[in-house]
Amino acid sequence: MPKHLIPGVLVTLLFTALSCTEGQYTGGSIQPPGDVVSTDTASFFLTTETVKVDSILYKNSVALLGEFTDAFFGTTRAEFLAQVYCPFNFTFDASIRQIDSAYLYLYYNDWFGDSLALMEMSVYELTKAIDHTKPYYTNINTDDYYDKSIKLGSISYSTGEPFTDIKTSSDYSCIRVNIDTAFAGEILRKNRNHPEFFTNPRVFADSVLHGIAVSPSFGNGNLMYIKHAEFEFCYRYSYTDTMGVVKDTTGACYFPVTKEVRQINKYQHPDLAGYLPLNSGDSLNYIFSPAGLFTRIELPIEEILSRLEGKNINSARIKAVVTNLDNSKWGMLPPDNLLLLKEEDVHDFFAGYNNADKLYSFLADYNTRNDLFSFDLSSFLQKTVRNDSSSFRPYNKLLMIPVSKIRLNNVSTSTLFLVQNILPNAAKIRSATHPQKPMKLEIVYSNKVE
Repeated sequence: MPKHLIPGVLVTLLFTALSCTEGQYTGGSIQPPGDVVSTDTASFFLTTETVKVDSILYKNSVALLGEFTDAFFGTTRAEFLAQVYCPFNFTFDASIRQIDSAYLYLYYNDWFGDSLALMEMSVYELTKAIDHTKPYYTNINTDDYYDKSIKLGSISYSTGEPFTDIKTSSDYSCIRVNIDTAFAGEILRKNRNHPEFFTNPRVFADSVLHGIAVSPSFGNGNLMYIKHAEFEFCYRYSYTDTMGVVKDTTGACYFPVTKEVRQINKYQHPDLAGYLPLNSGDSLNYIFSPAGLFTRIELPIEEILSRLEGKNINSARIKAVVTNLDNSKWGMLPPDNLLLLKEEDVHDFFAGYNNADKLYSFLADYNTRNDLFSFDLSSFLQKTVRNDSSSFRPYNKLLMIPVSKIRLNNVSTSTLFLVQNILPNAAKIRSATHPQKPMKLEIVYSNKVE
């Protein structure tokens, strides 16, 4: 089990059972003798349980910030750490004597929760460098990276009432945080004394500014989706005009958070166990993101083999039916996509840029009409019952994980890959012990009748 999974807080176990219908023959008059095909159906009951997720591997360009408490799932708290990009061979103009003002701009185009909730965020300088190559999970211990008693700046805000004294595009709102000018002045001083520290972004991150932390410090009721952040340092400087006259003017330089530098989100659910029912016989399993709850499914592989070995699998599906939808004003909706993934492959799958392959990973979109996710396991089970051990080994434990689709486009190709969902979503799914409609594996198979 990956170390970021904690044993299930809600377990629903059911002894595996099997039922299948009588054979239904097809062919007859339109098939030559010996080629009659028998089509049957089989239903296999599953074992399911909800598992608490300690963290997920962060590979997303959007940073979640704020705090929100759901009536059923409890509190989600999000902060982020980020390196800051320095242009190659950056230098301040020689006429600049000091930084007059400094700001951090946070751009966002959406949020979850109450847009009028009064929130406060604080900005800190990192005291420890972020590793350029290390994969980071969202349970990172931020106490190791900054001193919470030393702030660069803070601001109270409501996402529905953003800072309006600057121009932004029609797609984004912006919050501006006043930053301590002494912090910006120190960067100016280092540029004067050690220009070699500003040759490229990596040297800058190691030698000048390890990065920043932005953390919620007050308020509950809103989670903001930050798409872009950047520092602005404002100053006065001199220049010579076309007539040779030296003039004074004002200017600014910018240090953004970009895709070329590292960014890490931290998610916490401090009261999750206190909100969820602890009845091990519960008829529901749960999905909760970011990094809250997954659902584990165990397939009855031995029973499937004993009944269907050598058969032709025409269709095999698991339907995860969503129930008890939260229709309140700020109720969390089901995620757009769920991935059913071989449990042992979780880290490696998300560490790369992967899409579902229908052998070890199975993607399902949320069907809003029928409130369900339908997973197609046909290819996986066809290889399983054919016992093709030379290229494929059957397995029986999978995790149901909320994911987001990311599409990379270039001149000639478009590539789709999956990342773990960071948005506040939740789903209550009928489990394997649901009294009316338990989750199960439905298979249609066929074989030739001699």
